Amino acid sequence: MLLIGKTIKVHGLKGELKTQCFLDSPDLFKKIRSIFVNNNTYSVEQSRVSGQFVLLKLKGIDTVDDAKKICGLDIYAEKDKMPKLPQGRYYIADLLGCIVMSSTVRVGKIKDVLQYGAADVIVLTKEGKEIMLPWIDGLFTSVDIEKKLIYVNEQKLNEVAVYED
Repeated sequence: MLLIGKTIKVHGLKGELKTQCFLDSPDLFKKIRSIFVNNNTYSVEQSRVSGQFVLLKLKGIDTVDDAKKICGLDIYAEKDKMPKLPQGRYYIADLLGCIVMSSTVRVGKIKDVLQYGAADVIVLTKEGKEIMLPWIDGLFTSVDIEKKLIYVNEQKLNEVAVYED
């Protein structure tokens, strides 16, 4: 299962939900046919983008009271039913746990991905310390999700890495 968003509040009178999107683009929600909230499966009747949020209409959630019952809860989708991403784009869940290497030296293991406006920031751990790297062009030279292995450009790494004291 892949965490894809969170219900925030009721929108309108027919059970629509304002949803925070955890995907690269809120438009990806339009391709998702079913979701899971609190271990219940819901078919997506309609999904539309409103700014950086997604307005979801789920089958069986037809009133304000129905929608209130699932407000504030995480939304999941089956990973194998998610839209295929363009080359060079990855789901955060796929990056977590990957080992980052520079030549033959282990830089660290991906613990988290912080999403900011300018660039996502990869948080690595090595020997109990954190290292932060921006996901920028030229830094990550090879990504193998299957092997959970990512290589970085050593020179660029030395320019941008932020090490915990």
